[in-house]
Amino acid sequence: MARELATLAARWRGIVAVDSHPQSGPDHRTRVTLEGPEDSTRAAKREALELLAEARRRRFLDRPAFGLDDARAVVAYAEGRPRVAESLDVVRRCYDRYPADQVFLSFNGGKDCTAVLHLVASVCKVRNLSKLLCLYVEEDTFPEVDEFVEQAERYYGLDIVRKRGPIKAALRSLLEEKEGLKAGIMGTRRNDPGAANVDAFTMTDPGWPAIMRVFPILDWSYADVWSFLLTNDVPYCSLYDKGYSSLGTKVNTKPNPLLVLDEEDSVYLPAFLLSEDSAERQGRR
Repeated sequence: MARELATLAARWRGIVAVDSHPQSGPDHRTRVTLEGPEDSTRAAKREALELLAEARRRRFLDRPAFGLDDARAVVAYAEGRPRVAESLDVVRRCYDRYPADQVFLSFNGGKDCTAVLHLVASVCKVRNLSKLLCLYVEEDTFPEVDEFVEQAERYYGLDIVRKRGPIKAALRSLLEEKEGLKAGIMGTRRNDPGAANVDAFTMTDPGWPAIMRVFPILDWSYADVWSFLLTNDVPYCSLYDKGYSSLGTKVNTKPNPLLVLDEEDSVYLPAFLLSEDSAERQGRR
């Protein structure tokens, strides 16, 4: 992001002082400070967020397709990080138990599913498995989510089946269309509704189509997800750069009020700056 910060500093030279301070720690973050008159600083902050968000989006679009080096980087990253290593192990056990053509990923474009997609894509690439099948349920989705799913489809080389919601009907339709599917990998975490008592491998509940649900990141926190995405430079939906910390439908999802930077101009900080895990769903209703 050095080029974007240099552009910002040049634009506001003599009005707002722009400085960057690399932070210690495994995530390699940089703290950016802006100092100047209140109105000018507010405008500079808004511009900084827009520049950095656009830089992330452009980097994703310009990069080559996900490859073996990317997959090996994730495996290396897991060394010394027990929670990530355990998640990779869950994915490996899934493919040890089921052939690749019996497995699909439930992918909704959200941050949790995106982390799982990157993990699963890494295992598939290292093992030279067939193209990953994904179920994307379209139910009052944001255009930004649809756009990101299309970008992920190209970047990871996915086979995406799009179905109209609700999820139970979509799953039943998928299983009728793709006979032989036995396991669905999901981005569910322990604090999600209905996930308090499930295990990494858990059959669907009574009344649902019978498949094995596989939950690689069940015990990850909100901070764990963002640490993984940012440190591994994983592309994610642009809504997370606009204050959305949890994505649902257009009707029930708003930016998280704890991330507001300028309420008057509706400017929000990116989701990865939310410091309270328990506040993740405050933009949902």
